Amino acid sequence: MSDDAFLALVREALSTVAPELIADSAIKDGVLAASPGWSVTVRPNHTGRRDHYDLAVVPDTSAEPAIAVVDCAQGSGKTAHQAAERAVDQWLRTAGMCVLEMFDRRGRFAEHVGGSDPFGVPGWFAVMSGVTGYGFSVPECHRLQRWFVRNRAQHAIAGVLDEAMRGRSFAGVTFFYGGPPEDMEAEVRIDGERHAAASAALAALDWPVVECFTAIRSYTVFVPETEGAPGSGGLDGGGEAAGRGRSVYFPAGFPAHRISIGASDAVH
Repeated sequence: MSDDAFLALVREALSTVAPELIADSAIKDGVLAASPGWSVTVRPNHTGRRDHYDLAVVPDTSAEPAIAVVDCAQGSGKTAHQAAERAVDQWLRTAGMCVLEMFDRRGRFAEHVGGSDPFGVPGWFAVMSGVTGYGFSVPECHRLQRWFVRNRAQHAIAGVLDEAMRGRSFAGVTFFYGGPPEDMEAEVRIDGERHAAASAALAALDWPVVECFTAIRSYTVFVPETEGAPGSGGLDGGGEAAGRGRSVYFPAGFPAHRISIGASDAVH
């Protein structure tokens, strides 16, 4: 499938939850350009595998330097179109939800988690997506999803994550665990790049043994927790996030856009 055809599926998926964000959009040469001033780009396939897609969302194309929310997804299906649709669904439910939440900032698309939260990474504010699962058995998917949440997997490797992200003003992190029972793989990608130490730490957790091919994935945007006066990119005082009483400041390269649609409940 061509990059532009894949982005047409991304636009269609986004239209179900945030149509105003893509109302005035155009697709050309592997870029979905939307108003006001943000874009989705298909990046080179870092695996070489068929039906694998790498995406980068730039929330403000005029920002210097520009921020990018980078993620990838592997589709599967009898046809290339079916596989691409599944890859888009994986992206939308994880990194896509974080992007929408970073725009909207009211806790409707993803969870807001502070560094002192039992699920958090000390020193970092997080916007966490849900945990998606796929494979040959729905009960096995649910088992891994529940385990990831109940065992606070991100918090369990917080020390490694903090060291890996130190010095950054923004980090998009993909968490993946899955495969056939005899060859399960754990992977943590930070801003699109596999991080060996974090991946090893995730693999070392006491995961349950699955009975068939099963995989889960989640995405989190991390921003350093700061004190003092808000900067130009700061989270404003309204909405659910403010009610949590945290001093949270988003980078200036990630502007706020209120999303009016209520269909997010069907995805998040």
